[in-house]
Amino acid sequence: MHNVIRGSKYLDVKWEDQDFALWKQQLPFDINENLYSKILSTLDKSVDFPIELSYNNDSAGDFISSYNLDQKLHEWPEMLEIVQWIENKFTGHYITEMWSNKTSPGGFLKAHNHAGNKYAGTIYVRVPERGGDIIMNGHCKGNIKQGDVIVFEGQVSHKTEINNSDRDRLVIAFTLEEKNEI
Repeated sequence: MHNVIRGSKYLDVKWEDQDFALWKQQLPFDINENLYSKILSTLDKSVDFPIELSYNNDSAGDFISSYNLDQKLHEWPEMLEIVQWIENKFTGHYITEMWSNKTSPGGFLKAHNHAGNKYAGTIYVRVPERGGDIIMNGHCKGNIKQGDVIVFEGQVSHKTEINNSDRDRLVIAFTLEEKNEI
């Protein structure tokens, strides 16, 4: 079961120019073809493992996720450059989980959050025109583009619009936690 719950407490925050996301940048490099193929292969194996929202055991939406099959994409050698880039931007934090989601035409992700995680983030691997935007707290659109990486507080409720394109939208999602220095 996906460790997400609908938040009963919504933060009063806004998007981009109003400091909604903690951080939004473009990847400084392209996702190479080997990594792209490996992500798609993992998603093809994930079709029989639907994601449920933990607060009510209901479907999390109409999409395919590698979450139930592989939450450790950050340990793949092919992900090293991306993981290091993100962790260098968030000094004192590390990626705890990383998985991929594919939203086919007509698909969407229901509202949820990552309560219990300090931060959540998304890397937009493929974003077709009319592929659906991220919606935060039910009303703030992300205006995301292919190659964007966003990070936000884990308890922030988010969902996606319906993918109204004729191509799949492909993302890599992750959570970040603080390192415990002893």
